Amino acid sequence: MSNYVDLIAEVNPEAYVMDGYDNCIIGISSSGNLVYSRRLIIVTLMGNDGMTMEDALEWYSYNMVRSLDYLGTNAPVFCEEDAEASGELG
Repeated sequence: MSNYVDLIAEVNPEAYVMDGYDNCIIGISSSGNLVYSRRLIIVTLMGNDGMTMEDALEWYSYNMVRSLDYLGTNAPVFCEEDAEASGELG
């Protein structure tokens, strides 16, 4: 289990933790929510579920990003890292 998951239980016990994506956590936001790497989520979807990059990006957008409105103030934060801007991903 991620050290961030242990820490968030103390900082904000109501924070939403995405099952199976502990390896994608890159920090905790100033509002006390977990911050996930978009790039690592896509890589995880491709590796664990055998998705193509296109399918993983679509799944991420449809199933994760769209869910943020329904999770309220304890929703995770998705971070787009510099590697994506350089063209490494999507």
